[in-house]
Amino acid sequence: MARADNLDPDHNPWHWLAVDLRIWRIERNLSQAEVGRMCGVDNSRVANWESASAKLPQMHAETLDRVWKTSLDLS
Repeated sequence: MARADNLDPDHNPWHWLAVDLRIWRIERNLSQAEVGRMCGVDNSRVANWESASAKLPQMHAETLDRVWKTSLDLS
């Protein structure tokens, strides 16, 4: 399993997304648990997204995009 601090955003789009998700969360001074509550999941799911161990589902990406006022298109 990859660690969030060992990801290479140039490796693939999912690593890029995982790195950006972590950056966006930290910039907003949010914990993984707080992000999880926004998406209706637990903090371990957010940790898996941030380590690229699991793919961030589009519905959760859209939720965070709306709440954080970012622009993310996974299509």
